[in-house]
Amino acid sequence: MNAFFSIAFNPRARNLFLQANHLAIATIVVCPFRAIAAEQSTLFRQDSKIVGAADLLVSKSGIRLDMPRTNLTLIAHAPDWKLIFLSAPHRKYFVTIPGHFRAPATMPVSLFRTSDTSILKAKQVQPTILLGLKVNKVEMSGELPHKKGDPKWQKLLLHSATVWIDPTTATPPHVVHAIEEIYALPANKGVPLQMTTINNKGRQEKELTLLKVLSKPFKAADFAVPTNYSSVAAQEDLADKRSDAIMDLIP
Repeated sequence: MNAFFSIAFNPRARNLFLQANHLAIATIVVCPFRAIAAEQSTLFRQDSKIVGAADLLVSKSGIRLDMPRTNLTLIAHAPDWKLIFLSAPHRKYFVTIPGHFRAPATMPVSLFRTSDTSILKAKQVQPTILLGLKVNKVEMSGELPHKKGDPKWQKLLLHSATVWIDPTTATPPHVVHAIEEIYALPANKGVPLQMTTINNKGRQEKELTLLKVLSKPFKAADFAVPTNYSSVAAQEDLADKRSDAIMDLIP
């Protein structure tokens, strides 16, 4: 008697055979539809000396930087990653011109720092942990230490800086550079999270502080222009020209 007839005439064997078939069918049906982990966005809550409180939302598909003090939001998303400013109070948006990005600010950098961060050069990069997040810590050097006989103003030049960046994002370099310009930070290879500087007088400043890191479900609308917004031809048109708010948009 072959195996088929053994199963057919043996009730216990037949039950085991049917259970195995049901399990196999269930596996074929269920596995292809197994839930795929939803894309997440990371929210970096920050405080900037330049723009004040800021919420930087980063995902694989886009970025969003909310700056309440300026009444402006910067967005960009795949595939073209165009830099777009939104003005919620006026329901307007402005698509920036490639190569001519201008960062808004609520105060001139020179009010608290007399030295341009472009003098800073990366000297050492090492992985570390910041608020539970794996980041890169970049040590940067600037002007040589102040010496006796040097002009007093040289004491205010930047001697060094430490920058914490998120190197894991897929954010394109030109978008990262725009965020650095808004925060008045030196160029690095990663989204800026925090920065401290030391001038030649030894004074330390927290120019950008990471306050909190949150995970949020991805929403395409976070990185898109709302449908009820209208386009403007110039960045200045995002503000009411009859008010002093326009001055906040001038770099």
